[in-house]
Amino acid sequence: MGNTGAFHWEKVNGRWWAFGAEGYLSTGWIYDTLYQGWFYMDENQGMLTGWQFINGKWYYLNSNHDGSAGIMYSKRRTPDGWYVKEDGSWDEEVRR
Repeated sequence: MGNTGAFHWEKVNGRWWAFGAEGYLSTGWIYDTLYQGWFYMDENQGMLTGWQFINGKWYYLNSNHDGSAGIMYSKRRTPDGWYVKEDGSWDEEVRR
């Protein structure tokens, strides 16, 4: 998917941004080893949450602000009852 490692997180103007070890902004799919989860970082909006259409597939990124915001759901039901597969994409064949 994307970059793996521990990232430095900064909240700027109400949005979260991830920076890699070299200090550069991380974009696209990143796996943060500290949080043990995948995040999607948009170059204009920072960390995305909720339902997002990325590269032709729907993903649910945790929208709870309980310290786990932005982590991609995988192999489970979303808060609104849909099932996402192991890769995090919405499983259109499984009903609510």
